[in-house]
Amino acid sequence: WSVNDYSLVKCTLHSGRTHQIRVHMQAVRCPLVGDRLYAPSRRSPFGPERIFLHSWKLGFKHPRTGDDMFFTRPLPPELSDFLREIRSPR
Repeated sequence: WSVNDYSLVKCTLHSGRTHQIRVHMQAVRCPLVGDRLYAPSRRSPFGPERIFLHSWKLGFKHPRTGDDMFFTRPLPPELSDFLREIRSPR
């Protein structure tokens, strides 16, 4: 969805390359909120170590056992708070 000049995007990665999502989103002129490296001129609503990027689901094969590993995590409070803030009427 898009609201107030922001878009929420779901990405599926097929490799774990460093900065992959950040680089690709900046290349299509849609940098991540709070990304001071790839969008230094944009104001960040977060502290210096936080960007709006969250892996809610992660799966891989364990390197020693070959077992399937699967993890999920909810959106952290600072990110869900930000979503509530931008969705509220101005």
